Amino acid sequence: MAPELDADSQAPQTMGDPPPKYVGFFRDHYRELMRVAMYTGAVEDEAHDAVQDALLEVLKRWYKIEDPMSYACITVINNVRKIKRSERSRLSRQNTYLVESFERPADEPNIWIDRDGVEAMLGELTPGQREIVRELLQELTPAEVAEVLGRSYDAVRTALTDMRRRLRAAGYEPRPSTTKRRGDQESQHPTREEDR
Repeated sequence: MAPELDADSQAPQTMGDPPPKYVGFFRDHYRELMRVAMYTGAVEDEAHDAVQDALLEVLKRWYKIEDPMSYACITVINNVRKIKRSERSRLSRQNTYLVESFERPADEPNIWIDRDGVEAMLGELTPGQREIVRELLQELTPAEVAEVLGRSYDAVRTALTDMRRRLRAAGYEPRPSTTKRRGDQESQHPTREEDR
């Protein structure tokens, strides 16, 4: 949890001094705007970002806004929605990559259905990594896996990277992404080293 910051330490840095009424508005309403952000679904860090961005917008339009609090509330809500939309998009891209990177090419034997093959692959992983795989098979995102297992998101991402490395070392190769990028050539890589 981030250390609690008071409204004074969160004052936006702009060129010149802000109007005195704005400074009072900032101090009087920062915590209330944080509550609005948190009620909208933001975690503390996201709420701080959403509120600070909203207060900068209020400062830019200070002399044009009739009701600064209403404007700030609407802007905070919109900022939280942007943050959440961006996070969902990032997680969706990440999940697509994970699914595509471990798909089996159509002409390869189906090692995923072969129970012994799956058990052999899982045997290459640590118990903690197998726990992560079990949650991923429940169609959870890495962020959700982290929450369910009580680990940090970065720890789950690191474990996924290590899993790929372990499986490659054991002879299993993930399938390259099917998403074409500019300049990429489509290639067929065998799933296991011995198939090369």
